[in-house]
Amino acid sequence: MGLALAFLPWTEQFARLLEWLIPCREEECEENPGQPRYLDPNMVQVPSLALGQVRMEAGRMGALLEKMLHEGFESVYLLDLEKIGQVRRWDDSIDHLYHAMSDYLAIISRNELPAPQSRALLNAMSVIGNMESIGDIIETNLHHLVHSAADRGISPSPEVRQRAEPMEKLVHAALQDAIRAFVKNDPALADKVISLQEKVDELDEQFKLYYLGQIRASGGESRDEHTYEMSLIDSFKRIFYHCRRIAKRVRDADSGREGA
Repeated sequence: MGLALAFLPWTEQFARLLEWLIPCREEECEENPGQPRYLDPNMVQVPSLALGQVRMEAGRMGALLEKMLHEGFESVYLLDLEKIGQVRRWDDSIDHLYHAMSDYLAIISRNELPAPQSRALLNAMSVIGNMESIGDIIETNLHHLVHSAADRGISPSPEVRQRAEPMEKLVHAALQDAIRAFVKNDPALADKVISLQEKVDELDEQFKLYYLGQIRASGGESRDEHTYEMSLIDSFKRIFYHCRRIAKRVRDADSGREGA
């Protein structure tokens, strides 16, 4: 593994890290997306380089989250049980990457770090934690939504997708830009994500007004479909919340402040 590893304390955490930190080749990473590709154990004693590797691995994790988001919402619109099953398997890969990066960052923290690198490490921990939370929302909320709708015989109309599409596109863009902002350390891109809050609130208000109007007009007869739609919008909002937290970490790191 290299001379550097000889100086690292042999702890249970480090032993666990070595089990999954044999970087995979490109074709292997395609077959097993939960296997880290960039977390090189030989770099942990050079924190500036190791933190760069974490950013690169976060980029892989982000690409998988984007696939989960797209396929997850396709499964919601189509009630596709096979697709949502694949989303659940991808979330297992997200969890593996999260734990691998967490352990890698813990090993990096054993070094004597100057203040800027300490902040960068804490920010990275926060970012990957929010990314893991996004994966959980996509997997847990949407899996429940699809299966409960299938069990209750709810079939979303094409209009549901049309109404949800603006929020879906906004959240997908926010996820993509938040991850890129972290990977590239781009505070301007982070500010772009943060600024989307007003539009999210506006779309949410429109959905609530539409929902209440439809419930009143139907006398409650179509409540199940409208509740399904509102649950979908709630999932969008929760995902955006974590995208915004990632973006705030990037912005605040640039200004020397601690993010939320």
